[in-house]
Amino acid sequence: MIELPVVISFITQIIIFIGLYFSCFWILVLINSEKRSKPSDYFPPISILIPAFNEEKGIVRTLESCLRLNYKGELKIYVVNDASSDSTLEVARGYEDRGVIVIDKKKNAGKAAALNTALKKVTTEYFAVVDADSTISVNSLMRAVQFFKRDDSQKVGAVIAKMRPTNTSKNMLERIQLIEYMMVGLMRFMSAVIYLLHLTPGVLSVYNTKLVKKVGGFDSDNLTEDFELGVKVRKEGYLIEYCEQAEVYTETPNNLSIFLKQRIRWSRGFIQTHKKHRDIFFNKKHGLFGIYQFPMNVLGPIFYFLAIFAISYNVYKALYEFLFKLINTPDLLQFWQFDSLQDIFLTIDFQISFLIWMSLFFFFVFIWGIIKFYGYNFLRKNFIKNMGAILLYLMVYNYLYIYVWIVSLKKEFFGESYDWGTKKVNHEVKN
Repeated sequence: MIELPVVISFITQIIIFIGLYFSCFWILVLINSEKRSKPSDYFPPISILIPAFNEEKGIVRTLESCLRLNYKGELKIYVVNDASSDSTLEVARGYEDRGVIVIDKKKNAGKAAALNTALKKVTTEYFAVVDADSTISVNSLMRAVQFFKRDDSQKVGAVIAKMRPTNTSKNMLERIQLIEYMMVGLMRFMSAVIYLLHLTPGVLSVYNTKLVKKVGGFDSDNLTEDFELGVKVRKEGYLIEYCEQAEVYTETPNNLSIFLKQRIRWSRGFIQTHKKHRDIFFNKKHGLFGIYQFPMNVLGPIFYFLAIFAISYNVYKALYEFLFKLINTPDLLQFWQFDSLQDIFLTIDFQISFLIWMSLFFFFVFIWGIIKFYGYNFLRKNFIKNMGAILLYLMVYNYLYIYVWIVSLKKEFFGESYDWGTKKVNHEVKN
């Protein structure tokens, strides 16, 4: 019978090989990628759709940011009140004299249904979706829409923006999410560089109207209708671009309960989308997206779980051996005495030391990527004061991630319904 340490050792070696292979791949992408900007000379008519449910406070800032947009073309703003029980409808109607079009739904049917209602009224070539708890920087729409005008034969079906959390200083959870959003932004940027981006976050995404209507709009049965629509866009042979000059600010959950509920919803929507579009897996018709990216979406979390398990086992095993040796060494000076630096590393298991050095290497690569993508000033302002959040993100968040996936898989397997709930930040919003 094969012993557990042998199995763990084998898994660890596989993790090291696969981790190095794909990490080197993404490092090469980062090295060869540059920030992309387009000349701002294209201003087609565009509509902005804002679905709202109980957003009486948040929607004010959202509408004000939309009305301040620096956009030279025709701009229509639609607010869909999804049967709110507060004064969202009254607040939205207060903006009608400034050109905002308000659609009032008498029965709450969810974000996707609200967007589909507004989509029926859209006549412009492009439309944007903005969450009612988000604010848009003044040049975001102008920058994003330029990506639809390409000189090559590639077709662009959607453009997404760089997301930045607004609440990042109240507690450690908010700071951890800032680090997470930095990582996610960097990965989305690199995915777009090699034409593998396949999601359209609801905080701010711009779409080709004709294409979205062709694929049936937003799926009301999916918990992450924005992600599912992104997959349908790619399935039709269109690209999704990432505009790093377009920035949208959103509020993140500031307590663990709402955070976990949000992430479980995202994970369940992820599972639903891949189950619905399983015909993409290893399908050459969809190019690298079908052959590589879509399968990796599923294989990646599996590899991630195995990696966390193997690394945790090795680290805890080494810690146990270290403490055991420390307790049983009568002379502490003898315990800490090493003849050379080489002796220190010889006392550590090769796999553990290799994982440590590999982690340090990729940590510095991450820092370099943040500087390249966000700029040094952003790093200087956010890195040092969030060092604790970075360490917790690397050490603790991984286990939260595993918990979220286990719960999500269980709920999807047993077909449990979803309780939408509310995240409470500066004001009540539903995300």
